[in-house]
Amino acid sequence: MTRQLISIIVPIYNAERYLEECLESLLVQDCNNFEVLLINDGSTDRSEEICQKYCRAYDFFKYFFKVNTGVSDTRNFGMRQASGDYLCFIDSDDILSKTYLSDFSSVFVRESYDKLICCDYIKFNQLTEITKYKFGKKFSYELISENIYDILFNRYKGYLWNKIFSNKIIEDFHLEFDTSLSMCEDMVFVFNYLHHVKSVILLENKNYYYRINQASSGKSKSNQRWFTVLDACSIIAKELNKFNNKQLQEFSYFYNYMVCKSKYRLLFVDQNKENITEKIQNARLLAKEFQRYLSCKQKIKIKLYDMLYYPYFSIKKD
Repeated sequence: MTRQLISIIVPIYNAERYLEECLESLLVQDCNNFEVLLINDGSTDRSEEICQKYCRAYDFFKYFFKVNTGVSDTRNFGMRQASGDYLCFIDSDDILSKTYLSDFSSVFVRESYDKLICCDYIKFNQLTEITKYKFGKKFSYELISENIYDILFNRYKGYLWNKIFSNKIIEDFHLEFDTSLSMCEDMVFVFNYLHHVKSVILLENKNYYYRINQASSGKSKSNQRWFTVLDACSIIAKELNKFNNKQLQEFSYFYNYMVCKSKYRLLFVDQNKENITEKIQNARLLAKEFQRYLSCKQKIKIKLYDMLYYPYFSIKKD
């Protein structure tokens, strides 16, 4: 069987603090059928210097610099440069287990390309939290038919970094990231990708270590780009026929929760407030239509979020 190449796409923007830890975790992978595409999205710190150092030392690292256009456009750029049969997208401040790629490879060498493969993950603040973690036995199970959309709402979620994607599916169906989205752009991409697979294989191996970075733009309550989460929800809402009743309920709850959250995030926004207010009002009307799919418990929780979220939010104000 021909050995299949994996392309790892790493968008980079002012990532000097943790970038080397990320790249070092790529060096210790226990397979060698991969390339690493380092896409510098206009960084102004030492990110370029760090990338160049690794590219000089290892020929499977490839470096690209582009004008800053955001993470979605940067990933699209990376996909155009990729030579691999399969693609992984990782964040420049995160870390991989040494079996991240080999565990994926062990599945796709025996399965058809039209399956999405996911691994489990750990969220951490300090590296010691990973070393203290007790890893259990490795299991896997498969979602088929309409159940494949469960991953958008279960533990595996619509994240990119704990999944491996077939480049054939991406190219055949012209899939790309929506550059108008700054939040949940990954969820929309995974949602669109799922339309073209027959099943989803879930590995319980905790192979991706996601750093909880409080400095990220999504954590800033004054960040106007956060409100594109409402646009992402409205995109998915146009294709609700893909969901079964349970998935429809979970999506409706997520959408209504985000509308509640946006209402209070608006208090921290100083510019473009009128347009954002209109966006929230439109989203609120649409999300309210979906409340009929919620359970009684979920309806009560949304009502409480709507009434009481503000005091909690104010306490945690940046």
